[in-house]
Order: sequence, then structure tokens, then C-alpha cells
Amino acid sequence: MTSTRGSGTNPGTEFSDLAETILDGVFESDPRRAVQLGFHEYDGRLPDVEPGRIKERITRTRDHLTRLTALGDLSPDSDAEREMLASILEVTLFQLEDQAIPFRNPGVYAFMLSLVPT
Repeated sequence: MTSTRGSGTNPGTEFSDLAETILDGVFESDPRRAVQLGFHEYDGRLPDVEPGRIKERITRTRDHLTRLTALGDLSPDSDAEREMLASILEVTLFQLEDQAIPFRNPGVYAFMLSLVPT
């Protein structure tokens, strides 16, 4: 029998739902990345770089990382995906908190507007 968490779902289902939520958040906050990956529903969107929204993004990213690492045992494929998502979230936190890129590097705004893929 598959172990379940308090929410009544198995870890695999919970992971799939959380992964989708995480990616939606990543793409909303970085629409350029989404477009580069082929999600053209994000065409023409710009990230919200207002300081309050960036703080909300940090809080949301921390929450997602906590929830992701708290999941139970996953299949090998899902575990690899969890590690990849955790890495994305950790890099995001490093860039926003430690490097404070949106607050210290005005060039980031020109990069966000660039049409040239990186």
C-alpha cells in the first residue's frame, strides 16, 4: 500500500500538483523563460518587479521549497524532477535574496525586455 500524507493524496499525486504550481509561479514571475520553453501564452508579458511583489515571490518560493522537500518517497523519475525543481527554487532565492539582482543591477530590466534568447 502506498503511504499517504495528511491531505489524503499519495506523494506522487501531491508532487505532480505541487510541480505544476511551482512551474506556473516560475513562468508568471519570469515570462521570458516560459516563452523560451515554448509556452507562448506568456508572449508579451513582463515580470512584475515592484519590490512588494518580489518579496511575495521570495515568500512563495520559500514555501514551495519547504513543501517540495517535505514530500514523502517518490519514484526515481519524480525524485529527479523534485531535485531539478528544488535547484530552480534555490537559485531563485539566491538571486533575489543574496545577490538582490533586481535591486542592485539595473541591467536586469533591459535583459527582461530582450527579444534575443539566451
